[in-house]
Amino acid sequence: MKVMSTLRICLALLVCSVAGEADTITSRDSRSWNGQLQQLENGVLTLLASFPRGQVKLQFGPNTLRAIEFNPTAYNSGVAPTLSKVIGGGLSGTIYLRDKSGHKCGNITINAQTVACSAGSWPRPSAMRIIFDAR
Repeated sequence: MKVMSTLRICLALLVCSVAGEADTITSRDSRSWNGQLQQLENGVLTLLASFPRGQVKLQFGPNTLRAIEFNPTAYNSGVAPTLSKVIGGGLSGTIYLRDKSGHKCGNITINAQTVACSAGSWPRPSAMRIIFDAR
């Protein structure tokens, strides 16, 4: 009995730790996708998204991005979307951190360790949301 409780707790912690690396991308037309943000560089965002038929890498360009929410949501129902070809370019917007501060900046980039822009660089876990400027 005690072993089952311990296993359930370990499973819950494992699920939370894996899900903690997920993100939600919202496009300018209000569609959203969940997954693991791989990188954001030169205005091109790459998201590894899980769908019922498996994982798919989705790419979003600067003209399509409205926001990123750093959250534990990782799964998408339905089928993977067909997206138009991505053309890069700089992205500007406001980065909101968990300490409730906001930083208006240009040239936003994200990798596995950091969220960075012209205003500074922060550890990725400290980021809560990014709202991109209209293009």
